[in-house]
Amino acid sequence: WLMAVSWYLARRYGPAAPAPSAWRRVVGASLPLFGLGLLTMIQLRVDATLLGLLRSYADVATYEASARLFEASQAIVRPLTQVFLPIAAGLAAAGAYRDLRRSLVRLGAAAFAAGVAAAAAVAAVAGPAISIVYGPVYAASAEVLRVHFAATPFVLVGAVALFHLTALRRERAALGCAAVGLALNVGLDLWLSAGAPGAAWATLAAEGVTAAALLALAS
Repeated sequence: WLMAVSWYLARRYGPAAPAPSAWRRVVGASLPLFGLGLLTMIQLRVDATLLGLLRSYADVATYEASARLFEASQAIVRPLTQVFLPIAAGLAAAGAYRDLRRSLVRLGAAAFAAGVAAAAAVAAVAGPAISIVYGPVYAASAEVLRVHFAATPFVLVGAVALFHLTALRRERAALGCAAVGLALNVGLDLWLSAGAPGAAWATLAAEGVTAAALLALAS
């Protein structure tokens, strides 16, 4: 239906022809967001890639069984952003920076509490959950899953800080935080080289540092 609407508008009003300067501004403003998405995608894959190079494929399988569940749990970040980013952007556009800071504190605290609750719940049921989803042969993934979900508070707080930074048009600064987090993740993977649990601890540390940096910038 989007194609149909676009066709109708083009037929009725003619094709849009923005000035080249407008295109440059749009592309320039979009690049940091593209970079953030790219770094996030790389970070989701880098642990398994390095494990495949440094350790056995059994370690990769143990890690990936946990990582896929952890990745699926992060689906809540997108609706969180879609709901609250327009509100934060409206506050920033109106110059209501005190209200924006209050929003950051309240939503950040709620996100952290929700993340702690999720991490505690998964810590309690990790063994049975892995057994149900993958079978007893993947029992070693339960330890990895507990470490992965310990990063949930940082993931959620980082998401809250990120959409506040986006509302303030500080995406480039956020991109730097994401790059530091990715570099730390890779460095710890190479340094620890401790199999699937070590890779999960590297992810936990990277998410914590990234969230702290984003929160500091947004404050």
